[in-house]
Amino acid sequence: MSRRLTPLFLLLALGACSSSSDAESNERFGDIKANEVWKDGTKLTGLIRIFEGATVEIEPGARLTCSNNAEIQVGGVLRVKSSGKRATITCPGWVGLVVAKNGQLDITGLDLENAEIGVETTKGAGRVELTEVDITSSPRPFLVREQSTLNLTRVKATTPTTLGDGQTSVSEVFGSLFAKYLEYQANTNEGIMLMKGGEADIEDSTLKANNGLDLVSSYGGKSLKIRYTTLR
Repeated sequence: MSRRLTPLFLLLALGACSSSSDAESNERFGDIKANEVWKDGTKLTGLIRIFEGATVEIEPGARLTCSNNAEIQVGGVLRVKSSGKRATITCPGWVGLVVAKNGQLDITGLDLENAEIGVETTKGAGRVELTEVDITSSPRPFLVREQSTLNLTRVKATTPTTLGDGQTSVSEVFGSLFAKYLEYQANTNEGIMLMKGGEADIEDSTLKANNGLDLVSSYGGKSLKIRYTTLR
């Protein structure tokens, strides 16, 4: 079920020929090695890599669009503080957010729409905090790889009602997942799956499906705690 990845900690240590500064002011692509702010109307194109030492902030309420192949790899910091009026990344379809070694997500108030994988944490990722985030119509709302941790608070995740050819829908946990007030809609698909060595602590949450498969399952998971949670 897991897609093949080039090791991000190696990618982010290398230079590249493209740079977001070469694009028009409202378009971002390539490598980001200095702090910058993404404003309303910004378009994300292709592979975007935020290098260690750089912080990208998305303005409160900003609406960002992207091309189908857009992917954000975070080796530095991606920050959103938009609790009142949420920021949005919306596209017909895109890869999603990938957190590399030492990368950090500090996000409050962001909606991610139509990503293949909403948020993926890779081995050695830094602090990843999602609060008041909606991950909408994502076949794989999150993927937590080994030796990484994902923290969710007041997050809503919904999967598509219909999958494309060859698509699977499940959130796999090889590392550590801590969730409070999570609302997860699996529809007719799998829900949250602990893999070998994975651990999850889910509290005050609602997990539901419509004639779906297992809402929570463990295949060699290390620890699973579910408290004050409705399975529907």
